[in-house]
Amino acid sequence: METLGLVLAGGNSSRMGQDKALLPVGDHTLAEHIYCLMKERLDHVWVSRQKDQPLPFAADRVVFDKSRVKGPLSGISAALKAALKSDQYEGLLIIPVDMPRLTDETLVALLQEGRRLQRPVCYGKHYIPLYLPVSSAISDFISDQLNDPGSRRSVASVFYQFDGLQLAEPHNDSLTNTNTMAEWQAVQETPQTTGKANDTAE
Repeated sequence: METLGLVLAGGNSSRMGQDKALLPVGDHTLAEHIYCLMKERLDHVWVSRQKDQPLPFAADRVVFDKSRVKGPLSGISAALKAALKSDQYEGLLIIPVDMPRLTDETLVALLQEGRRLQRPVCYGKHYIPLYLPVSSAISDFISDQLNDPGSRRSVASVFYQFDGLQLAEPHNDSLTNTNTMAEWQAVQETPQTTGKANDTAE
């Protein structure tokens, strides 16, 4: 059984003012940059988008969110259901598109612990990036969350429901999010810090 990569790139990017997935990183878009980083470790990587959002590169597969307003769980749910149907994958490595400084080392630690334990694994209170086992129980729980108007619809709720493991945050800025244009510009102007991942922390 394989681990499937998923790039979450279907958000509204309302705080950025433009589609974050299409921001330039060298000769590529940010979405392609994250996709290529994941492809160095995984044979199959999918991208989550809205049907009206373009994707200017050929991903292994594009999965479409059913709702634009229900947050990352909507994209995760669509990918999880498709992964279950394929009967090929034991886990999802879920990465948001807005982490331009994500490193291979950061991905590897999630992969190693997730594959070993078959439990959700994240870094500290950063609930994405996330290793998530592919299971019907998790898929059903997420569907219930999405269909319940009173639900928080949070990745954290899935993480704790299924006994997730929190790794200590890395000694670098690889988990930096860029949700606004000011944050994006700051990343472009500031050298990336280096450092290794910490030990496991429950």
